[in-house]
Amino acid sequence: MRWNPLPPDFDLPQARADLKRLVGLFAPYRNWMLWGALAALLTLLANVALMTASGWFIAQMALVGLVGAAMDYFTPAAFIRGMAITRTAGRYIERLITHEATFRLLQELRVWFYRRLEPLAPARLQELRSADLSSRLISDIDALNHLYLRVLVPVGVALLGGVLILGMMTLYSGRVAASTLLFLLLAGVAVPLLTFRLGYGPGRRLVALRAELRSAAVDGLQGLGELRVYGGAARQAQRIDALTDAMIGQQRQLSRATGLSQGLLGLSAHLAMWCALLLAIPLVTDASITPAELPMLALFVLSSFEAVLPLPLALQMLGETLAAARRVFGILDARPQVEEPADMPVPQWERADVEIDGLRLRYPGARG
Repeated sequence: MRWNPLPPDFDLPQARADLKRLVGLFAPYRNWMLWGALAALLTLLANVALMTASGWFIAQMALVGLVGAAMDYFTPAAFIRGMAITRTAGRYIERLITHEATFRLLQELRVWFYRRLEPLAPARLQELRSADLSSRLISDIDALNHLYLRVLVPVGVALLGGVLILGMMTLYSGRVAASTLLFLLLAGVAVPLLTFRLGYGPGRRLVALRAELRSAAVDGLQGLGELRVYGGAARQAQRIDALTDAMIGQQRQLSRATGLSQGLLGLSAHLAMWCALLLAIPLVTDASITPAELPMLALFVLSSFEAVLPLPLALQMLGETLAAARRVFGILDARPQVEEPADMPVPQWERADVEIDGLRLRYPGARG
């Protein structure tokens, strides 16, 4: 029996179709999205270069001090400062562009939702409560908006950044690059899939519970007078408490999955660093690399795992996003009971003068 890494109740064809529809909605802002992803990639590479150069610089300064030799420390110091400035500026530019793209996507999603929803009123919306409809318009649309910032950007940066980092690492040692690739696959593929499997069910239930809690709270506030008159206020409060406890339980499961993934990522990164040291020590003894390049490679390997750190959370957010997408598409895919023809002519305004002549008004029983 073949093991399936996906959750048992995961509908892959439906998820693929929903993701395709969402990405199609993002098409008008693809330039903003690409620039934001490039800024995130630049920030990642600058941070890896900063860690790597710092490891070499500190080790080289220590070795030079031991033997009493001289070295040019201005050039590497300038490079380190440049990478630090690039990382800071890149992070600022990344936040600026990605948040601008996020707000534009949020605007597009809300307008798109309302335009698709308006023809369904009032007949098709009678089965939905106002709080449920408000939850789909606010919470579910916000969850759809996470697809770009929390899912697409981390996955794209991890793929491109991982290829570039491993390519640079191969220039020093193919064996070190191969061992790092193995641990990167473990941390960037196996751990996120495990997190997705553990968090898909709780994430989907959390979306439904959030909408149900919002509906219960709104119903309780709007009908508070009737509930107090007929003695149902306590029962409504107990229902809200039960929904809150259920939400906390699902959030606790998601937190456990997140903690497990972070621990496995840290373990993979440090195991990869120790494997790199074991593989690189013989290269120092046979003079294939200099002694200062040994700690440089270790920090290079360790910092490369920054590329895959957001992936478990990305797949965990993907479960909530897919659940929200199904709720939104589920209502918008309904056909309106009255369909307006697509080629219906628009009424044209024409001048219509009204002339009043000899108009009088008198109340019954009044004189005059």
